Amino acid sequence: MSPKTAPYGSWLSPITSDLIVAESIGLSDILIDGDDIYWIEARPREAGRCVVVRRTADGKRTDMTPAPFSARTRVHEYGGGACTVHQGSLFFANYADQRLYRLDRGAVAPTALTPAPLDPDDPDRTMRYGDGTIDVTRNRWVGVRQNHITAAPQVVNTIVAIDLAVGGPGSCPTCRGTGPSYGSPTSVLMALSPTLESSLAVPRSRSTSPNGGPRVPFISSRTAAIGGTFTALRQSTSQPERSAR
Repeated sequence: MSPKTAPYGSWLSPITSDLIVAESIGLSDILIDGDDIYWIEARPREAGRCVVVRRTADGKRTDMTPAPFSARTRVHEYGGGACTVHQGSLFFANYADQRLYRLDRGAVAPTALTPAPLDPDDPDRTMRYGDGTIDVTRNRWVGVRQNHITAAPQVVNTIVAIDLAVGGPGSCPTCRGTGPSYGSPTSVLMALSPTLESSLAVPRSRSTSPNGGPRVPFISSRTAAIGGTFTALRQSTSQPERSAR
């Protein structure tokens, strides 16, 4: 390659920003379900799509959310708690429409649990869902819902329950609120109903309680495995072999 002379600041570099971040996969939301470990990967090569990945006990990794689904919530704008899992069933918020979806093990495509946006061309006027957990006894998803539709421009934050058998926008008359920000509904529900604790599936490690002290034990049998998995993923310089669900 012969050298070229160009004015300061106008020369083109073969090292682009896209090239630098292409292999920088973001990792978040560690979840555990029995012997399986789940996490979310933010992939620059897929336009930033957030993919839920499952690692089984034999070390096999599988992409769970098919394109174009992206497991990312806009609750409180900055998101968080985009998915949860229970007995092989994955529940996640999809970034494009902010609907809550269910993907059972072996299913070809996710099934929507919550209604479609009133205006698909207006991504800001939606119901947003996040930070959910599964109420096993009552067969429902319990988490945070933000109403950006009926109260616009005022946002209404509510902790709701969604019946997994029929879906819907969610309701929870005994624990509804309109505060500026809601999160960690597991702890809130325990404060409202002490008998509910035993029926909640808590895939993420939590240690908060209604009185601020230790309440829900960390899942210690998996903590080391999760930490080791993330360390290995961070240090890996090659793309892992993946399989179809």
